[in-house]
Amino acid sequence: MKKDKDGFVVMPFGKHKDKPIKDLPTHYLDWIIGEDWFCQKFEQLKNVIIEELKQRPDWQNMSVIDENY
Repeated sequence: MKKDKDGFVVMPFGKHKDKPIKDLPTHYLDWIIGEDWFCQKFEQLKNVIIEELKQRPDWQNMSVIDENY
């Protein structure tokens, strides 16, 4: 996984390319982990995003919550 100069994992593509996962909007992270293509291609990054989302109090209202996370 790609990291920035401070050691934070970054998004490797798209609108948020090279931005730390920790700085991305909750609704975007929620959306991206709900995309099958993303989960298949970026399984390790998906897990990092899920761990980030678990730390956010606003995530419990998002659409992708699953007891398997």
